[in-house]
Amino acid sequence: MATELVLGKMLRLHVYYQKMRGTTVGDDRDLTTHDFVIDDATWPDAGGGLTHNYARLEGDFIAFWDGQVADLQVGALRKPVEFRWYRQDAPVLPWGDPSRVLTNPTVLAPAATVATCPPQIASSVTEMTVSRRHWGRWYLPSPPAARLAADGSFTTQFVNGTADRVKTLYDAWNTRGVTPMVLGSVKTSFNLNLLPATSLLGEAFTKYIGKGITESRLLVGYPITGLRIDDVPDIIRRRRFNESLIRVDRTPA
Repeated sequence: MATELVLGKMLRLHVYYQKMRGTTVGDDRDLTTHDFVIDDATWPDAGGGLTHNYARLEGDFIAFWDGQVADLQVGALRKPVEFRWYRQDAPVLPWGDPSRVLTNPTVLAPAATVATCPPQIASSVTEMTVSRRHWGRWYLPSPPAARLAADGSFTTQFVNGTADRVKTLYDAWNTRGVTPMVLGSVKTSFNLNLLPATSLLGEAFTKYIGKGITESRLLVGYPITGLRIDDVPDIIRRRRFNESLIRVDRTPA
């Protein structure tokens, strides 16, 4: 397997999760990011006949989430509420406007009576590549308190169950004509006069002609060779509740 794949049609999926508190207080949404390179010459469509259409890719994630909830009650008081897709056909940033936005997908919601860990507690999904410097990571929403062992680590049931479902998710995505990747960038120099206009690089850098620009950063993708879940909780401070529902002050004597 190649250590890196340069260029190609790239997709980025943002999954947003809503904190489902009893009182609406304007909490920020949680976010996970997932990157792909498209193996097919055609962009995904909304839900037509293409193997890699958006609806099927979203359905794979929903099946993953529903399996987590049904078996482990993961994400109590949290659920995915939006899928936002971006596509990039040039190897130069930035990403453009979303190519598709799906709001309020039909997903299982954990029982509100299940005691959960604080939202800043997360389980990391590590995406391993052949380049240790280019491993990726995303963070699942906090699990229920029942999935913590006595010492505060995640239970064996939680780690094994999550690992199995993450693998199933990536296996499904790999059958859709897309390849999950860890995206990085490389600095490159080039001579525009030597780039054939019909080449991918020539098309990508057409906008630089006449501007004297001969250096840029190209997106590269690192194929995911392994997935890792462990029993150590991570702390994502930006996922904390924005506002308190109970606040008590005391005045010392």
